[in-house]
Amino acid sequence: MNIKEITKPARITLWSLGLFSAVINLLMLTGAIYMLQVYDRVVPSQSVPTLVVLTGLVAFLFLSMGLLEHVRSRALVRLGAQFRSKLELSTIKLMGDSQQNDGQGFSRVNGLREIEQVKNALGSPAMGAAFDIPWVPIYFFALFVLHEWAGWYAVVSAVLILLLAIVSHFVTKKRSVGVGQSQATADRIAASYFSGLDNIKPLGMRVRFLDRLVVIRKEAMSEAVGSADVSTGFASHAKALRQFLQSAMLGLGAYLAIHGELSGGSMIAGAILLGRALAPIDQLISQWPVLQKALVSWKALKELFADFKPENERLILPAPEGELRLKGVAIATPQSEKPLLSDLNFAVNPGQVVVIIGASGSGKTTLAKSLVGYWPVMDGEISYAGAGMIQYEEQHLGSAIGYMPQDITLFEGSITENIARFDHDVNDDKVIAAAQAAGAHELITAMPQGYTTRISHGGGGLSGGQRQRIALARAFYGNPHYLILDEPNSNLDEQGLRALHTAVNQAREQGKVVLVFSHHPSAFSFSTHVMVLGNGVIQAFDERDKIINRVKQQRMAGNQANASENTSQEGQP
Repeated sequence: MNIKEITKPARITLWSLGLFSAVINLLMLTGAIYMLQVYDRVVPSQSVPTLVVLTGLVAFLFLSMGLLEHVRSRALVRLGAQFRSKLELSTIKLMGDSQQNDGQGFSRVNGLREIEQVKNALGSPAMGAAFDIPWVPIYFFALFVLHEWAGWYAVVSAVLILLLAIVSHFVTKKRSVGVGQSQATADRIAASYFSGLDNIKPLGMRVRFLDRLVVIRKEAMSEAVGSADVSTGFASHAKALRQFLQSAMLGLGAYLAIHGELSGGSMIAGAILLGRALAPIDQLISQWPVLQKALVSWKALKELFADFKPENERLILPAPEGELRLKGVAIATPQSEKPLLSDLNFAVNPGQVVVIIGASGSGKTTLAKSLVGYWPVMDGEISYAGAGMIQYEEQHLGSAIGYMPQDITLFEGSITENIARFDHDVNDDKVIAAAQAAGAHELITAMPQGYTTRISHGGGGLSGGQRQRIALARAFYGNPHYLILDEPNSNLDEQGLRALHTAVNQAREQGKVVLVFSHHPSAFSFSTHVMVLGNGVIQAFDERDKIINRVKQQRMAGNQANASENTSQEGQP
């Protein structure tokens, strides 16, 4: 599905408003016709009743035109709001998928900003002018009816203003794109400042970082001001040119009237018609920056939605409960085409706790993210309870998995909401049960507001250990069958480690599948199996005691080899 299909109802509405605009533009002829009738009929006949009737009719027609324009403006504003509502959720999802797949979600395109630009253009006067442009030939035709010279004068006037508009477009187009890129860069740096303030300030980087931000902001502002100067300059010259051409039209009408080729009413009506013919073009030039930004944003949205692939309809499988199996799996990070892990073949049965170890960069977190479906596999299949991961609907599979990432992220909301994964129908008993299973209940109730304690984005105000234990409770919410814990003990104190050991042991006794990615030696105490990752493959995978005995034997053999080498060196003269 592409963006055109998603916005099809909006395009139908625009066509309807285009037909609606036809009536408005026909009513815009009212002023010219009124002047023609007054100067050519009423004044010569000196008929006051005719003047009163004409004036009353014109008042009604102008009132109708104003009402119709108001309705059109309201419809366009609501169309912009509907456009945003229609695309917002899909855009957020696509940006998330882009961030997940290539790590460039917000750097490539900020879809929400692009939607806002298009929405603003839909509700701006520029759209009204765009609807009026197709009806400009009607005014030209009316001018040709008045006099051939008047018609050709209008055509030449329109061409002059259009040429100015074209020059404006090409001059400001590159500047507009540059302004958008500069502002996006400045916004990203500002966001990184706030997210990294806990590192910036203690390291004495604050002044230098702010100086850098000020320089970039000044550059972005300078480009924005320069672009605005150019666009407003073109708009001002276009307005002045239109007013001059409209005044000159009176001079042309007067010349024709002197030679008896045009009446006084036709002279004034011609000036009004020319003003109406040039007004939409003039308005488009003044609103061109808004339209230009919208066009750039529309192009960016089309590129974003070009990657949109609707999910295939699938049978809703029940939450899986069974073994976790990998068959010939190869995994690469989004930034790399070469697999970081390959030829992964193993199975974890219910009641088994597998501790996965390996040096930094061995791919532990990469494997964890693939097991929960965040990073797709390059080859092979990950299956839960005998069914491939792809067969499960995301939300159903997610409810069966208790995932605790290495980098803990808590979200704006209460502790209850975070543990319940922001479930719409929060079950307090499930929340408390999850906290108790994770050994976090006493920690939470010791807080002044307990479970209703508000958390800022990222878990601000909580220690690393507190964030980990709340995240562990979130993993246990809903009693999931699979627990995938990435470095769950990295920030825990002795009490937190005991709580983690108890939680994992209880999960094992309940017949759950548990995988713990860890560097901490304490993780071996609750494991049934150990997996060693290295050089992109599984170097060892066996029962814990067998792995430990194997390591001991390797160490003993190494010690004996070193002792023999030392003895031989001592025997040498």
